[in-house]
Amino acid sequence: IGPTTEVVSTSPPHRGHDLKRIRKALETKCSPETASDVMRTSFHEGAALGYHLPEEFEGYWERTYRTLPQDEWQDARSHGVQLSTTQQDNPLSAAVVEVAEAALQWATDEAPGLLSETDVQTLSRVADRSHGSSAR
Repeated sequence: IGPTTEVVSTSPPHRGHDLKRIRKALETKCSPETASDVMRTSFHEGAALGYHLPEEFEGYWERTYRTLPQDEWQDARSHGVQLSTTQQDNPLSAAVVEVAEAALQWATDEAPGLLSETDVQTLSRVADRSHGSSAR
């Protein structure tokens, strides 16, 4: 979804129209340039947050992705909070590797030449260095 200007109406929304617009937006593939800009910004902001506030970032991650006791997990599922049928351990170090590898794969498959050589080298170092180590 690329940058757009949208006129905001003060009249009540027509649900069918909004759902059609939302569905169309979700089914529309953004350009590689837009995806690259979003990815680069997200990567830099996430890296800055992790660098400047490592304990907070790690704590946030742990609270978000920690494995719950089975009774808490089932209670959350019964209330619709957890939609997946199983819990997965998702340590921060593995997520960092996954994001770096996915970004490199995307750049190769969808947008060759769009990432700078520095971006590619940085992502490659993150993926290589993070395998089996604690990310921070």
